[in-house]
Amino acid sequence: MKEEKRKFALYLGAATATRQTILSASFLTKIEEGEAEKLAPHNAGDADYDAYFMVSKAKTPRWMQILSGVFNMPQFKKGSPASVVIFEEAGRIFAVTFGYGSKLLNEYQVEGDFGIKLAINAVADTALKAVQKSNVASAIQQFAQSSFKARFGSFGGQNKFEILKRVSGAVAADDDLNSVVGAAGLSLTTKLNFADIKQIASKALTFYASDAYKKTAFSVVDEFKPVFALAEVERLDALLLQSVQSQQSTFEICLPQLNVEDSGYVKIYGSGLKGDFPDVSLDLYKTSFDNLADITLADLKDDSVCLYNDEHVNVGNWSVYKCLIGGLDDADGTRYVLNDAHWYIPSEAIVQLVEKYFDDRKAPSDPKLATFEVTEWEKEVGKKGKTKAVPVYEREETYNERVANDAGYVLFDQIWHVADDGTFQKLEVCDLYDPESLRMIHVKRTSRQPSMLSYLFEQGQRAADLWQRDDVRAQFIARVRAEAGDAAADKLAAVALEPGALIIEFAIADHENAQGHHTIPFLGKLSFENKARDVELRGFKSQVRFITLEKPHAI
Repeated sequence: MKEEKRKFALYLGAATATRQTILSASFLTKIEEGEAEKLAPHNAGDADYDAYFMVSKAKTPRWMQILSGVFNMPQFKKGSPASVVIFEEAGRIFAVTFGYGSKLLNEYQVEGDFGIKLAINAVADTALKAVQKSNVASAIQQFAQSSFKARFGSFGGQNKFEILKRVSGAVAADDDLNSVVGAAGLSLTTKLNFADIKQIASKALTFYASDAYKKTAFSVVDEFKPVFALAEVERLDALLLQSVQSQQSTFEICLPQLNVEDSGYVKIYGSGLKGDFPDVSLDLYKTSFDNLADITLADLKDDSVCLYNDEHVNVGNWSVYKCLIGGLDDADGTRYVLNDAHWYIPSEAIVQLVEKYFDDRKAPSDPKLATFEVTEWEKEVGKKGKTKAVPVYEREETYNERVANDAGYVLFDQIWHVADDGTFQKLEVCDLYDPESLRMIHVKRTSRQPSMLSYLFEQGQRAADLWQRDDVRAQFIARVRAEAGDAAADKLAAVALEPGALIIEFAIADHENAQGHHTIPFLGKLSFENKARDVELRGFKSQVRFITLEKPHAI
């Protein structure tokens, strides 16, 4: 006879949690108002459990409203039931949830890494069933599953810039736990009954406290430590809001979708923006506010971004806050990154690696890469009533054409390469080519917004890929020959595929910081390291160079 298996969802309360604070404020209100009830146990021995039950109010689905215009629809009365059972074990508060019971918990009073840390200690890195990861710099989530036990590497492993979100697999050499799915909470399959839940909790606590994962492929999870303390999250959210309210925020809106193919168009609800948009950005969202200082944290959490596919089917809804990615440094110099509505602290090893990688590839200024010309000055009034003159710069296309003429570079901005096999019609290799130093230069006027930096570095990565094609190299060299002469073209052709001979350069135009230096946000450096390594694997050198822009000044 096949042994019966049962499933439980288990959460560990934070060290400061009590039987009351582990429940959300809204659920506690429902208990007080009689919308939820506390369950009485059958036996006196179970009195140390606090069990609650509620049924959500029935909501008529939208599709029923559509059909009701044509048909006589039956009355819809059913709601969804949920329960939460609170108990103590080994001096800690635990919660077992049923139905949508996890939504009734206070997310700041549960250990946010309980499930994931337990799973990577309990499941061998060779016995995985599914893995979900999120890239720190892009917020794109990757989900992969296997029909059999697989190694971590079979799911792509985890690079140092990814955050592990969910892990599932079989538990090795354990008679009680058969399989687990770990995220914030723990979903487990076991032969044990609910009467054994304290035994399960005790074992789970042992797995959670273990550091066995540090000796496995899962050790990379320590590269980004999540921030769980409510006071700390609120402090970081306040700094986030200041950045969002500024003209050049270090944050950007990036859809946390699982499949890029789902993208069709987006709508933004709650902000007053009307219409469909092919893409979404923080700048677009901010246009719905007459004064950026009016943006509140509540706006970011209440306004939503909705993604639709080409068949006009809604495939995802997220708050603006959940879509924000970016990073900041606090007054003490501690770096933080925001990803998928959670704050993380990168490890010191990651910070040092990224900073060194960027600094090692930071080239000195090039006099031939002149500053962007100011076409006019606009008057701007700040929050405190102070007036300043803000420069309006020439367009990048105009700048590239001017520099190409003045410096003797070859202009490739909006010079399209076409594949002989028809795989693409219009792609650029670079904006400018320096025939003397063999530099393929990509120019971008900004260094603050993550999306702009990510796009810039992706351009370099794409250029390195395109250069591997015979047809693209031939078209590129032919233009160099036409614009710069035979000697320049022959020089390039001679070393076209020689490792380390050619340079892909990212020229970023921006103001100097308060210390008189040029830099980019930490998240931008993460993106640079990620893309530049790919560039170098394809035989190029990579480097960053800054172009100093004229700053706004007080009037």
